[in-house]
Amino acid sequence: MASSKSHRSRKPSDLGIVGRYILSDTIFEHIDRIPPGKNGELQITDAFASQLAAGEGVFGLAYEGTRHDTGRPLGYLVANVAVALAREDLAGSLRERLRLLLAPEAP
Repeated sequence: MASSKSHRSRKPSDLGIVGRYILSDTIFEHIDRIPPGKNGELQITDAFASQLAAGEGVFGLAYEGTRHDTGRPLGYLVANVAVALAREDLAGSLRERLRLLLAPEAP
């Protein structure tokens, strides 16, 4: 069962569900059938569990790499800087501009 929040009786996991889904066309049928979860909200993971129980496939990707949390302005900026620094065509000029921005101002 896919779960974004582990139940206390289960062993902790280092897996998480982050951000993007490609959903089958049956997901809406399952969403219509699931009861509201915590805080009265429908949980997409409950719909995934319903799909699995119905014998449908639900697939994930174990991503190995750097993950950036872009849900807040600082995380978005850090992600953009990290990606730009990894690009040969941008890294040098970005480093120089950042150096100028971070340099103490002359009195």
